[in-house]
Amino acid sequence: MYRLEYCLSFVNTESYEFHDFANRIFIDEKWFYMTEADRSIYLAPGEAPPHRIVQSKQFITKVMFMAAVMRPVFAEDGSLIFDGKLGMWPFTERVPAKKSSRNRPAGTLIAKAVNVGRREQRAMLIDNVIPAIKMKCPAFLKGVPLIIQQDGARCHVEPNDPAILAACRVDGWDICIEMQPPNSPDTNILDLGYFGSI
Repeated sequence: MYRLEYCLSFVNTESYEFHDFANRIFIDEKWFYMTEADRSIYLAPGEAPPHRIVQSKQFITKVMFMAAVMRPVFAEDGSLIFDGKLGMWPFTERVPAKKSSRNRPAGTLIAKAVNVGRREQRAMLIDNVIPAIKMKCPAFLKGVPLIIQQDGARCHVEPNDPAILAACRVDGWDICIEMQPPNSPDTNILDLGYFGSI
């Protein structure tokens, strides 16, 4: 029933037109392997191959990323004002290597995947997603209510989280968080093949 109410909320009952989703920001998480065991890479003449190091091809590190996108904004003449890509950020921390290896000396800063819980989600939203929205969105969206839509995973922040609400209201922005309907991944554009395309 909640899914039906969610869908009907985007229909204008007077004109029977759909909402244009211009003020909705979609966020989602995705696991990616740091590299692949067998991978073809095409290089331009003079381009150096990427530096790829793993301890074993059977234990390639997986890292969770958070992506945020919204609908692109076009001018009346059809020119692109904003492409809709807000960013993609890894859930990692930089820690010094405890031991030296043939690849690096001890003490070299390396990226290490972190366990993602509610605290990490909150930090990701406050430190990366919300500043990216304020920096990349066109200026005319500053007074418009913007909605960050996330799925209902247990580790996600609550829509009424005080730290998130404070960060969303700074500098005259009107941003809020909303959960998508349960068992409805098709209501988030990132679950409709976006990650498969990159």
